[in-house]
Amino acid sequence: MKTVLLAMQEKTADAVTPFIESEDLRILGENVDYLRHIEEMVGKTSPDILLINVSHLFYDTDSVAVNNSSLLEVIKNLTKKGAQLRIALMTNFDDPKKSSFLAKAVSMGVWDVFNNSGSGIKLEALTKQLSAESNYDNVSNLVSEINQVETARSEPLVKRKKSESKRSVLVSLPNEDKNHQQDALTTDHVDRGEPLNPELAKHIGGVQQSRKKQKKNRLNERENIFSRFKLNKLVLKRTLVSLGALILIATLFFVGKSVINSWTAKPSFDTLLQKQEYQTAVKYYPEKAKTVEDFILNNVSPADEKSAINSVYKVSNNKFVKFDYYFFDKKYGKLIFLYESQSNSTYKHLSNNRQIMLGYSYMKTANFTKAMYFANLSHSSDLKDRIKKFKVLYNANAILEKNLENKKLNTKDQIAAKKIISQNKLAMDSL
Repeated sequence: MKTVLLAMQEKTADAVTPFIESEDLRILGENVDYLRHIEEMVGKTSPDILLINVSHLFYDTDSVAVNNSSLLEVIKNLTKKGAQLRIALMTNFDDPKKSSFLAKAVSMGVWDVFNNSGSGIKLEALTKQLSAESNYDNVSNLVSEINQVETARSEPLVKRKKSESKRSVLVSLPNEDKNHQQDALTTDHVDRGEPLNPELAKHIGGVQQSRKKQKKNRLNERENIFSRFKLNKLVLKRTLVSLGALILIATLFFVGKSVINSWTAKPSFDTLLQKQEYQTAVKYYPEKAKTVEDFILNNVSPADEKSAINSVYKVSNNKFVKFDYYFFDKKYGKLIFLYESQSNSTYKHLSNNRQIMLGYSYMKTANFTKAMYFANLSHSSDLKDRIKKFKVLYNANAILEKNLENKKLNTKDQIAAKKIISQNKLAMDSL
């Protein structure tokens, strides 16, 4: 599963998260909304993919040109630091083929560009593309009007030139065999019965001596062949012994492996739960992720719930795991968005614990009507009491803030009002 860091404003991140997350992609819990913080956040979270919404980031200036230049500098720095990081862009160019910004981004290795030219970005296609491997073909159509784009990740093309000059071939004739000529000459003389002169007789004697020497060499060569054959037999014998030893070792290895496998058999689901090995349980039994979460909510102490939920969230993309993670990570807005986007399907029948968690989240976002609805549905008197107190403090702060905004208070009352607002917020945080 690939992890995705969203670089965009929180509202945009909340809107796209449910549509992008899939079996292959997991959105990291914290997004980055300011350009200057992107490099720091990438170093902190080490995502597989960085998805940047160019139009929905906070920048240091109001100049589009300066901001684009700054963003390109960030991309350049990131590609230098980590070759494994995949950077994707969401843009809003009328004609992306004429964008020098995109051309430069592609030249730095950004091969995932999702442009909105007015008809919107299809998030389903975005998810599918990011789930697959990075491919230059994804952006080739966007930069088709640019003469040449040298990408940081492209492989060099090797051109082979054929030589135009023809090579001349030199052919050398073999030397004549003088010994053979002399042998033939000697034979002719013998066959004709002609007398041999002393010099010729001496020459013939030398030839005969040479033949004897050659015969002796051939005999020695045969003996060497036989000795090598004996040596090869010895080598063969040793090879067979070594092969037998290897077969024995391999047999022992596979037997030992089977014994080890019997020792390291897949542990039972219940055993892992009892040992509080929740992450391991989800790794072995991913289809039971919700069961693990339910066990945690019902059996783990409040002090340990968050760490247990976080450990499961790291290895599972289950929607109930995500629901619980958002609650314990105090991402109440994301939890509500997640619920409301799938309230008629996945979250149609929530457990009592999750009804309380949802009601509490609505309370924290000041939606008191829905908060009280889930408090009644879960029959939680504790949640009802919290909602009532929270509502009083929230309304009091709203009145004080309005008076401060309208400048209806004198200096002394303003100081007092600000102090009360701070105290009320602390009280609200503690509920």
